[in-house]
Amino acid sequence: MTGFFYYDMLMERCIDTQKDLYLCFIDNFKAFDKVRHEELFHILDSLDIDGKDLRILKTLYWKQTATVRVGGEHSEETPITRGVRQGCILSPDLFNLYSEMILRELDNIQGIGLGWHNINNVRYADDTVLIAQPEQSLQKCWILS
Repeated sequence: MTGFFYYDMLMERCIDTQKDLYLCFIDNFKAFDKVRHEELFHILDSLDIDGKDLRILKTLYWKQTATVRVGGEHSEETPITRGVRQGCILSPDLFNLYSEMILRELDNIQGIGLGWHNINNVRYADDTVLIAQPEQSLQKCWILS
């Protein structure tokens, strides 16, 4: 189902039940840059990934540093602790895995009931809408995301 279909159903549901609806729209601008390496490693460790493949993935990101060159001068090395590599064939999958595991933590947050389903987020590409009822649930969603 598309996001707009969900929004329409949720709005109708709230109007019918005369309840407030709390939404938080998140545009993951530069989403690949926000992936925390330590958290990504924790997620990868929790999955049943072959040890060799896991070591390769960790080697891609572990203890990376960057320097800035201005003219002929280099800055001090700065650790890189966030982001998946731009243009890397694995980056979209690593980002999707990372965001999926974080959003799974929202499963127990009270959203809006539609039939037997608890709808507390709608995602499309790098856009996410957190949905909650009551307001305190939205605050929990925001902290988790």
